[in-house]
Amino acid sequence: MTTSKHITVVGGTAVGLLLRVSSFPQAGQTVLASTMTYIDGGKAAGQAMAVARLHAQVELVSAIGDDPLGDRLHAWLVRERVGLAGLARLGGESSMLGVVEVNAEGENRIVVALNAMAVFSPDRLAQYGSVIAQSSLCLVSLELPIDTAIEALRIARAAGVTTVLNPAPAPPSDRAAELIELSDVITPNETEAAELVGSSGSPEELAARLLGLGAGSVALTLGAEGVLFADASGATHVPAVFVPAASIVDTAGAGDGFNAAFCVALARGHSPIQACVFGVEGGARIIQGVGIVAALDQWSDFVIDEADAT
Repeated sequence: MTTSKHITVVGGTAVGLLLRVSSFPQAGQTVLASTMTYIDGGKAAGQAMAVARLHAQVELVSAIGDDPLGDRLHAWLVRERVGLAGLARLGGESSMLGVVEVNAEGENRIVVALNAMAVFSPDRLAQYGSVIAQSSLCLVSLELPIDTAIEALRIARAAGVTTVLNPAPAPPSDRAAELIELSDVITPNETEAAELVGSSGSPEELAARLLGLGAGSVALTLGAEGVLFADASGATHVPAVFVPAASIVDTAGAGDGFNAAFCVALARGHSPIQACVFGVEGGARIIQGVGIVAALDQWSDFVIDEADAT
């Protein structure tokens, strides 16, 4: 079953260039990569694809360039049945590109050039305001200018659309409150939560501070410890799904899997706690594949039905 309205996902669309090296280069040193792999993604595009894999109608509000990478990304999103009514194709711009180096120990270094996403201004986003306003839920991540993210949340809030903020990458602390106060739910990990509030603390303390900044509720992801959901009525811990160490392939994208499943469950009428249960299931499946695109093959039997109205 699907919702009568679509879910809108706002944020970055990118190609990742994955380089595997025996060791990271030192200053002035050249090293040879053993393999090079292109990975289609970007937080928002990956989340939108995951929503589509859960048989929910989804629209992506994002930007790509008019370069060959943009052609690749557009074709990928069409194959994945992601709605593109909100996708801007910006002439004269390059598409967002991330370069990821992974060494023999599995450590990584990442450099991202926002390119088209850097010039995806509030005015440009506003051209797709109807896409956001006509949705059941709007999920916003932050691989785009902060003012553009705020505009997306404002449009959704004004239209009575449920707003979910995935604050990744974490914004500057002096802009955090502007985003948080427009969010019905905020879904940071512990590191992002600490950056948002400007201090460390226990998950319960971080969630309380985020509520104090104006969040309607908080789904604080804790990796192998699950999720802490908190709102004005209190906090509830939702444990993670156990995944044997031998089955863990790549933890990248686990948060995107959580957000996609969480939002589909919310849009289909489930309580926030039950949505967290679906979210941790989604994240657990993602870590059993390489990258979110391949990992989503683990979702073939993952079903989120409409909540029982009774």
